[in-house]
Amino acid sequence: MQSIIGHSEIVQIHELFERSQFFEGKSVRVTGRLKKLDALTGEATISQHSLELAIDTSYLRGVSLLQGSMFQIIGDFRLIVNELRAKEGGDLSGVRSDDLNSPRRPLIQARIARNVDGIDMQLYEQALGLRRTYLANRN
Repeated sequence: MQSIIGHSEIVQIHELFERSQFFEGKSVRVTGRLKKLDALTGEATISQHSLELAIDTSYLRGVSLLQGSMFQIIGDFRLIVNELRAKEGGDLSGVRSDDLNSPRRPLIQARIARNVDGIDMQLYEQALGLRRTYLANRN
């Protein structure tokens, strides 16, 4: 039997940190600036409003991920074992102190990544708020 992937919920990075248990295992869409990309592990980091989120890019093929560019990522959100706790002397800039103490950390297993350089993030966030208000009133 073929499994059908449901629609992705549009979320902001801070919402994933605030309600990580709620989003675990769900398909999400986030937008952020690509900060880091480790070609060996396939793990990237995107940021939005000084928060950083890990992205597993191992399923992405033919996508040019350029550091400093804005990307929308669609994928499955999960909490993974936090290797940051064991990291000594590494670069922990952008990592919240409570993330270091947590046994698990958020990660998106990316299925789709698209470059959205030029996006007006302030307008995007405003439109997302209006969309949510509309959908809440419609139901």
